[in-house]
Amino acid sequence: MIPQTYIEELLSSVDIASIISQEISLVRVNANYYGHCPFHGKHHPEERPVSERTFTVSPAKRFFHCFTCGAHGSALGFLMKHKGLSFPDAVAVAAKAAGMRPPPDWAGPSRAAKIDFDSVAETLEIALQYYERALRVAKPAIDLLKAAGISGLTAKRYRIGYAPKNWDNLAPLFKNEYAARCSVAGLLVVKDDGVTTYDRLRDRIIFPTLNGRDQVVGLAGLAVSGQAPEYLRTTRSFDVRRKKTAVPMVTLRLEDKGSMFGLRQANTSMHAKKFVVLVQDCMDVLLLHESDFHNVVAPAEAGRLKTENISRRTPVIVCCFPGTRRGLHHAWLTMQAALPALTDEVQVRFVVLPEEMSPRDVLQQPDGKELFSLFLNSAVPLSEFFLQRLASRADFRLVEGRAKVLSEADDLLALLMAPNLKSQLEEAVRELVDDRLELLDSVDEHDQWLANAIQTASVELLIVSPWITSAGIGRFDLCSLIAKAVARGVSVDIYTDPEFNIQCNRREAFGKPINTRAEYALKSAGARIHQVTRIHSKIVAIDRATLCIGSFNWLSAAKAGHYQRHEVSLIYRQGNIGARIAKLQATMATRCVRNTAR
Repeated sequence: MIPQTYIEELLSSVDIASIISQEISLVRVNANYYGHCPFHGKHHPEERPVSERTFTVSPAKRFFHCFTCGAHGSALGFLMKHKGLSFPDAVAVAAKAAGMRPPPDWAGPSRAAKIDFDSVAETLEIALQYYERALRVAKPAIDLLKAAGISGLTAKRYRIGYAPKNWDNLAPLFKNEYAARCSVAGLLVVKDDGVTTYDRLRDRIIFPTLNGRDQVVGLAGLAVSGQAPEYLRTTRSFDVRRKKTAVPMVTLRLEDKGSMFGLRQANTSMHAKKFVVLVQDCMDVLLLHESDFHNVVAPAEAGRLKTENISRRTPVIVCCFPGTRRGLHHAWLTMQAALPALTDEVQVRFVVLPEEMSPRDVLQQPDGKELFSLFLNSAVPLSEFFLQRLASRADFRLVEGRAKVLSEADDLLALLMAPNLKSQLEEAVRELVDDRLELLDSVDEHDQWLANAIQTASVELLIVSPWITSAGIGRFDLCSLIAKAVARGVSVDIYTDPEFNIQCNRREAFGKPINTRAEYALKSAGARIHQVTRIHSKIVAIDRATLCIGSFNWLSAAKAGHYQRHEVSLIYRQGNIGARIAKLQATMATRCVRNTAR
């Protein structure tokens, strides 16, 4: 324990205004200071008018207070809440600012461990400063960043650097200590002969990882000339373990302790927006920053997520991954890594981008910023992502498949310490395994079910159909039912593919309005028609509670002639239906050619 007398002396010695002014802009008015509160608000604090300065700092009383959100505390409380520091780390930062020595009899990490850690951080800092200078004259690296849309201002803000192609770039910096210091910091590779050494990072764009005290704890290097692997990381941290009777043992591990690339730069924005976006790669952080998404970070090591370091700053973490095999794999690893540290107060959500899209692909779309915001807003909770991915890993038609899911779920849920979430997930897994699907296997059954679906919808109805024909909507009083649903406030959206419709109608060129009688009739009834490319499935979704997927074409199949055939669809009423419908809507948005209002 840190002695209370030391804490009291520290709080009376440290200048709280100086501590807080390093993070936000303060204006002195008489004896106090005022600024924009970093703990609430929808916009970036610097964008708010002066009249919204409700955040006050009192050096005499040694506390800060916000009259809007109620945030209150000492200098230590600010460091913990705003920078996500642990209490010992906050004490260390404040003590350094006040010019005080570390507390006596501190039962934290041993002094040797602290000296070693600080030495490694200093080595990485010296190397990073060299890499930052090298970037200024590295034309291939600058061209790569510019081609990706990264400005020099953003590169400077994130302290981006470049490691030249030479084998011993760092040797002149450390001279006789080159081998000793750089090998401990992970910057050096020693060959099997034990004598030959060379720099680990060469011809790579450098991305630094900083901890809560702004110490460099790792460097990631992105290959400029197509080297493999694409990223090399040197992230190092200390694992302090204690034995009952022994001196604390300190070891180095190639593993991060919750440090994130971009965390320092995202700090203010994540407080204001009350959530942080976790993406897979460092370049994604820079690209999203250029598009005004400032609350974005990337893990220091792929697939690693330590929520405690972020959750001190914001209660919501949105994990965004591309819809590739690698992206899904890292999303699954991230979900597993989040389970042990999860609490009932911290929310972790997931976005898996469709069609193998990366954040860069989304931003390059028309209205890319709005589209990426749509994906973030449709992020599914960890619980739904857990069930969705779990369901995709086995064949539910087989007893063995259901048993496999139960076994895997038990292993994962054993990692979860949040009691309420754990009990709810256990129940949801049992429901998922016990789910029994309803089957439609004739045109008449499909028509009757769709009529009932329209009549029972209370909020929204989605119909996805490759093409629309007058014969399809004329089999029963479909338009009349839609008109009645719209009249009682139901949102009816129909997604159809213009290419398929053109193939059927042979009238217009691809992408132009179809203007068939069927489309006109549906629009007149109040439905919104969305022309979307590459539709193959036939889907109906009702109120985020019911989902029907099958071979039946809801708006075109006929009951006579050569169109008559056996049709099969499955109705889902349990499981992760809301997440699947949200993902369906997000996918349709990326493929939209034209929207037709009511």
